[in-house]
Amino acid sequence: PPDLRLLVQDALTWSGHYVGTIDGEIGASTVRAARAFQRDIGERPTGILTPDQIDSLLADARDAKEEVGYA
Repeated sequence: PPDLRLLVQDALTWSGHYVGTIDGEIGASTVRAARAFQRDIGERPTGILTPDQIDSLLADARDAKEEVGYA
């Protein structure tokens, strides 16, 4: 869903894996970021995030936001 794609791109940005426009479009840079995230968590880098990986990514992003006081 479009809202989830936006959340994933935002979370990939906060996790330090994605630099680009948060537009909900899953292009090459988003797939590269997803692969980098998967490698960093010790998973096979497919570029397609599983539901559990998305949950982990979103939790990491929440932690990063809280760490800097982002509200």
